[in-house]
Amino acid sequence: MDQIEQAVMYALGPQVDPNLKAQANAYCEQVKNSNEGWQMCIQLFMKEPKALPEARFFALQVLENTLQNRFDSLDSNAVEYIKQTMMEYLRREFVDNTSSGSEEAFIRNKAAQSFTLLFIHVYPSTWPTFFKDMIALAQTPPGTPSHEKAADFFLRLCISVDDEIARLDIPRNRDEVVRNTNIKDTMRLGDIQLLASFWFDLLQEFKNATNPTIAQLALKNIGSYIAWMDISLVVNDQMIGLLYELLNHNQNLNIPACECLADVISKGMLPLDKLNMLQVLNITDVLGRLEL
Repeated sequence: MDQIEQAVMYALGPQVDPNLKAQANAYCEQVKNSNEGWQMCIQLFMKEPKALPEARFFALQVLENTLQNRFDSLDSNAVEYIKQTMMEYLRREFVDNTSSGSEEAFIRNKAAQSFTLLFIHVYPSTWPTFFKDMIALAQTPPGTPSHEKAADFFLRLCISVDDEIARLDIPRNRDEVVRNTNIKDTMRLGDIQLLASFWFDLLQEFKNATNPTIAQLALKNIGSYIAWMDISLVVNDQMIGLLYELLNHNQNLNIPACECLADVISKGMLPLDKLNMLQVLNITDVLGRLEL
């Protein structure tokens, strides 16, 4: 593991001898493409004290490469090991870690991407409780604050999942289209309702927080998923009332709330359904009362 970390730093170092840098790059590629590389790298990612961020990012790249390009080479024990190890990471870093410090954003985003690549292979077949398990990490008993770091990661993960299964500007082959359609159909049976409810709860909880990131991420999720989720999960008294409140009275969130509302209005619908939705939203009156 130390050898991998050292090679990564040599490969990235601006003052490193070119020959040494070339050797380091070759070694990193060898690790990335070897059958055992992901195992060494997941151990590097999890080790305490932590390896340097650049090395941990590389470790996630290797894991991501395996999940994306060689998943069929993993047996059920290997997949379960990855699942349990990454869940341990989430609990350790985002639930049990009460220090003020947090993972670098690029590590959090890369970890979310790795989880997403695992998700598309195991949901719903061998991990049907994926979203329930992720929500459980952030939730706390009623009346107590949510785990803020876990909530932040959960929202980043949801965005990554939507990018993977629903974005239309990313080319997909036929098998991937079928897979993504099946995943969305399964989510519509119940998990998407859980997600929408939890996004609302987080938005309500963090709308006046000093750091607006979680509320902004919740709005981004709603705006992204609305393209393929049931419109009634957003166009209801609770959610629209909260959106209009943020539009009128929250300087940190009025623009993200406006963008979210624009995504709702832009949802593909039959003309009559769209007119009915616009009537329910009463959009012209609301916009006319905004304090611009």
